[in-house]
Amino acid sequence: MALGAGLVLFVLMAVFGWQRLTAPLPGAAETAQAPCQVYKTKKKVVRKEVTVSVYNGTRKSGLADDTMAVFERRNFVVGAVGNAPDDAADIQGVQVRTTVDDDPRAELVAEQFTPKAQIETVGEALGPGIDVILGPDFTKLKKKAPTTYVLPDPERTCVDRATPTAQPTA
Repeated sequence: MALGAGLVLFVLMAVFGWQRLTAPLPGAAETAQAPCQVYKTKKKVVRKEVTVSVYNGTRKSGLADDTMAVFERRNFVVGAVGNAPDDAADIQGVQVRTTVDDDPRAELVAEQFTPKAQIETVGEALGPGIDVILGPDFTKLKKKAPTTYVLPDPERTCVDRATPTAQPTA
């Protein structure tokens, strides 16, 4: 009899323990997210989304300020303005620097110049956004430059959750 009661007690404890072990943690139900229902698809980058910093690598005083004024009139976001660093001494035309490989923002900025500026991926930015370094062969920006850059792979973002998460496109 005692053995039977012990066995029943053991089974009850095992069932209770298993339920507690496999139950969700407290608060886990609140953090679980429902599947996304509404997505926003970004197909292009526009000027007002791009911050530009301009650096003068020439002896022409005020060139970076004048160039930044053109970027500002074109609705780019104003970043920093200054003299180019020493490592930019061999840049002859215009170099656009970014810290991101295949950066669509850098493509849009590079297309503002004739000829299109060379894009360089670097480890550290000089200023906020995309860095533009003007060399001695730079003359002016393109008159009819693009206002947008079409993304080769559109980006989908979930918009019906409190915290948006990027989703790959199908």
